[in-house]
Amino acid sequence: MKRDHQIHTSVFACGLILLQCTLYGLGDPLSKMAYTHVKVYSLLSFRYCLALAAMWAIFGKKLIRGIRNCRLRYLVIPCSCVAGAHLFSNLALTYTQATSVGFLRSMSVAITPVLSFFIEKRRITKKELLALMVTVVGLYLLCGYGSMTGFGLGELLALGCAALSAGGVIALKRSMKWVDPLVMTMFQTAVSAVFSILCALVSRQGLRMEGAVPSVWLSVLYLAFGCTLGGYMLQNTAVRMISAKTVSLLMCCCSVMTALFSYFLLGEKLTSIEMTGALLILAGVAAETLLSGGHGEDGGAQRS
Repeated sequence: MKRDHQIHTSVFACGLILLQCTLYGLGDPLSKMAYTHVKVYSLLSFRYCLALAAMWAIFGKKLIRGIRNCRLRYLVIPCSCVAGAHLFSNLALTYTQATSVGFLRSMSVAITPVLSFFIEKRRITKKELLALMVTVVGLYLLCGYGSMTGFGLGELLALGCAALSAGGVIALKRSMKWVDPLVMTMFQTAVSAVFSILCALVSRQGLRMEGAVPSVWLSVLYLAFGCTLGGYMLQNTAVRMISAKTVSLLMCCCSVMTALFSYFLLGEKLTSIEMTGALLILAGVAAETLLSGGHGEDGGAQRS
């Protein structure tokens, strides 16, 4: 019975991450369309500030109780990693192609098990390694094939984003034993808002939304409530039930969902090589999900 419960818990947590990938996948083409009207950091600042204001308006009393009961020192690393990854990712887009950034950013899937080995002494099995290799090849075919023509500052920043994302997931896994998911979501949103505003000011973009048409404001609403509140909350809940490396691997599905929604919303078509890459990603993720669910890794919610 306990093993069955662990399997069901793992499958449920994987479903939460896949839902997060779907939300993020739709958010990417919506953001790209919105950026034709407004500056990147201006939109991000409004997105995170709106999400933060909504959280306090809806969950204010619960957040106050949660903050009083949580150990704030467990918030520093995961929140800083989220904000840092966000900063590096957007800076990388200004120096190199988006496809190169997408591929290198996804390399967190390979960095996470390495960090887990050194930090948590968690080994990876041969079957899990095979699933990981299949996924990395799929990512390259989907995002990196034909776009990786060199390695400069943009590529370095994208790899920095991947490292921060990997470290953030591991730190989040450890911190969620002591912090309520809603409180963690609030702090992640707040730190992301601060970083966005600072970037807008330092880059001299300012906080201006003059060119925002109604569709842009609809995108901001979706990004604030769907991607920020929904996406953060889903991951913060799921990471209590499954390992950090499983979370990172499942997050590779974001690339597939982005490609799918870009096809419908932006008219971007996939080549046969890119479609093969998408299928390999799904195969690798499915294999890892079955392996994790089979031995109940990190099954069972951990609560403070």
